[in-house]
Amino acid sequence: MPDNPVLRLKMVATREGVKGRGKSEDDIYPEFRARQRALFDTFAELLSDRSERVRWFSGRTLFWVKMADSSLATSWTPKDLLSRDLGIAFAAPWHGGYAVEVPLSCRTALLQRIKNPGSIAQRVDISRIAAVVPLQEAVAAEDLTPTWRAAAADERGRRQFVAYLAPFVNPEARGEVVDRLGTSGLALLISSAPQASLLTSESAEGAIDFPAVAGGTIIAVGDARASLLARAKASMQKGNYPRLVAAVAEKAELVQLVGSGTIVRWDPIAPLVGIPPGDGPEPEPDPDNPLPPTVPTVGEVDGGITARRYGPDVAWRAPAFLPRPALDHNHANCVAGVLREAEDWNNHLDITSYPVRLGDVPVVPRNDFVGSWDMAGLIAYLDRTIAANRDTKVWNISANMPAGCDRMRVSEFGHQMSRLARKHSVLFVISSGNRPGEAEERIAPPADAEAAITVSGRLHNGDGRVGEPCHISRVGLGPEEMLKPELSWFSSQRLLGGRQGIASSFAAPLVSRIAAHTWANLKQPTPDLVKALLINAADQQDFHYRTGYGSPISPVRPWLSGDNAVIFCWQQSIVEKRNYYWSGIQLPPSLTRGGKFKGRVKLVAILAPVTHALGTNYASTRIEATVQYRTNSNKWERLVGSMSLETPEGVARTEDAKWQPIRVYSQHFPRGKTFGQNELRLRARLFWRDRYLYPGGTEAWPVTATFVVMLESFDADHRVYDEFVAAMGTQVEAAVIEPVIETDVEG
Repeated sequence: MPDNPVLRLKMVATREGVKGRGKSEDDIYPEFRARQRALFDTFAELLSDRSERVRWFSGRTLFWVKMADSSLATSWTPKDLLSRDLGIAFAAPWHGGYAVEVPLSCRTALLQRIKNPGSIAQRVDISRIAAVVPLQEAVAAEDLTPTWRAAAADERGRRQFVAYLAPFVNPEARGEVVDRLGTSGLALLISSAPQASLLTSESAEGAIDFPAVAGGTIIAVGDARASLLARAKASMQKGNYPRLVAAVAEKAELVQLVGSGTIVRWDPIAPLVGIPPGDGPEPEPDPDNPLPPTVPTVGEVDGGITARRYGPDVAWRAPAFLPRPALDHNHANCVAGVLREAEDWNNHLDITSYPVRLGDVPVVPRNDFVGSWDMAGLIAYLDRTIAANRDTKVWNISANMPAGCDRMRVSEFGHQMSRLARKHSVLFVISSGNRPGEAEERIAPPADAEAAITVSGRLHNGDGRVGEPCHISRVGLGPEEMLKPELSWFSSQRLLGGRQGIASSFAAPLVSRIAAHTWANLKQPTPDLVKALLINAADQQDFHYRTGYGSPISPVRPWLSGDNAVIFCWQQSIVEKRNYYWSGIQLPPSLTRGGKFKGRVKLVAILAPVTHALGTNYASTRIEATVQYRTNSNKWERLVGSMSLETPEGVARTEDAKWQPIRVYSQHFPRGKTFGQNELRLRARLFWRDRYLYPGGTEAWPVTATFVVMLESFDADHRVYDEFVAAMGTQVEAAVIEPVIETDVEG
């Protein structure tokens, strides 16, 4: 294939202001009268001094306000009824509605407003509220058994969790939450790791605030308990939402604390585990012939590389996170073999050579490990390790927690991994995990990290090419229907020592290798650009919950294209309430013969979203992106891209993954499509939801979007690339580093 580099679009976008509309009489549901009566009766009961269902904190309580299913769009937030002038505050998005903080003092005024709403907007809100329930009842209604089972027991038989405190907005109520927590029997823990800057960085939810002391291992708080709670209280009163590591000996304690209203979420903590690849003799080391320093390095977060065969190719080693005897060296050596020479171990498979050097990050314990798993310490450790090895941009994690992710919430582990990725501008490639039985189970943390590439397995066919989904791999979707996994590749491979293994652990390194080489070949690489190019090269037309978008094999080298295709990319910081247009994208004549467009168009748009971990609705921002064409009547119509703004919320979420940060659209036009002119434009727009979480305002908050567009002819002889470059002129440039060609010069 000719070496036609991916191009960078140099156009300056034009902007157009957009105005929204308010709530109108037409937006009032027919159920208004019935819901008005039900809402009045509910608040009259719950705000009564006699109600035993409500947990009060400094005169305030939290309710779950559930919205009608068709009223989930941010424009239907019931802020006109439940408004600030009554002292009411929206605390967090919560399972198809909101966690709303209501003071007892507003009882009379609120009931009067429900009985006699003073505006159309208030009537709209009343008609769209389906139910109101004390938040602790909604939390207690969730089945805690899977959460309890997913947490690993330490050597003292206690199970560890990340505990999320009730998200009150009022400082006094926040303080009382911590005070009541202090009188409970909950065994709080301290992390051994010094607090990392990542854990105190500014974000929507504030610092994670894992209290930390120097030295030792995780210990019971004991005398430090008062100091720990004081720190948590001070953090909450500053507007942060601290999460605490907690140890619970009995499930009944968990149930009791949930019912108390102090804790609204428990995230189970368990050690990472890899899938044992089997036994086999380690081959004799090869002659000392290491790869040159110019070859990219992949950080291998695993059990510690000890194989002599790969010693010469280890570029750097981090200190071990756990004692060496506890680490799974066997798994790490096999993953190292896939990273370094998968094509040699599996010469019967269609695997392109992408040699990489190795960064050794010893973290993953053996399967028989018993002990406390210091999650806060692990995040701080990874933060330091990445900072110490800034030239390593791709990090492979072929290990997962034992249990699948929550269907609605991103795990604390996944959330922190995304924050690490965004902070250090690195790309994590994470295996989807492996199913313990026959049932299809969702990806396992940290594979639910938004910023990472999650990789599941695929089997091979008789020709050694990618085939059906792997029956061992965990599958998507991720939390809140997150489009995970993004990619898949060979999971059944011949490994170090000649043994055969099958696991998503061995598919992920194949993606890490190609990601590292893609990064190394780009002039201005970013994690999202590399991710977008790999997804663009994926071989499937559409997303599948088991294999994602497929395997990145077309083109084989994602930063290059054939003569009959052109790939161009760009990045842009965008703000809300604006339409962005990149106009004048010229269509090559090879794609428009006979007056019709005949070929393939693919659009990949990735947003670096603003996220939070307060409840549900993990991503607070979304992108709408569309490639448009001009009709004969001189109007712009959608060729590929997002559904129209008028699409009902439920349809847009299920059919268009509306609130997911990755948007991929691919369309073939074999019979041709008539255009008015031979040009395209891309339109993009940023949207926000749950703005109440961001008191500083969102209107001027820039969010980075990455775009990759591919135009391809069905005819391999067409000169699409050259025609596009000639037509666009100085509006495009090569996005790929030009190779240095050395020549001998005779003296």
